[in-house]
Formats: sequence, structure tokens, C-alpha cells
Amino acid sequence: MMRQIEFRRDGYLVAKSLRELSETRASCLIALTGYGQPADRERARDAGFDHHLTKPADPDALLALVDAWIESTASPRVPGRVEEIAYGDGVK
Repeated sequence: MMRQIEFRRDGYLVAKSLRELSETRASCLIALTGYGQPADRERARDAGFDHHLTKPADPDALLALVDAWIESTASPRVPGRVEEIAYGDGVK
């Protein structure tokens, strides 16, 4: 049974908490934010996010990330990898 997580925190703390739980450690975490500076991407990576999307995110890019993660679930997760996808840029 998954432990309850306090969700009244910011997304960075939620990501760190999810990475600490064995049940959610290998999940794909995507930061969806209005902040897109290099320091913001670094903070997301440090918190445990796999990807960093800036608003407004391209729905096709988001779906491509989810599809790619589903296809790769047999592969081990690479910790600390953050990819930046800006609106309209597609998956990089």
C-alpha cells in the first residue's frame, strides 16, 4: 500500500518525497512550470524530476514523453536526467 504524501507542499518537495518511496521511486516525473531558466531546470533535476516543461506546454510533447516512458519501463531509470521542452519545440 502506498504511503500517504502531504501534497500541500511545492512540487519540488513532492518529487523528492516520491523518489524516497520504493513504490514511486521509478516513476516518470515531469515538472510543468512557468519557470524555464537554467537554475529552474537544475532545481527540478535536483528534486528528482525526469523532464522539465515550460508553460504553455505542447500537449503532443507531453504525450510523447509519457509514451516514451511507457515504452522504456523495462529499462532502469536514469536518475537526475532533466530534459527541457519549450512550447512548440517538440521532444529534444
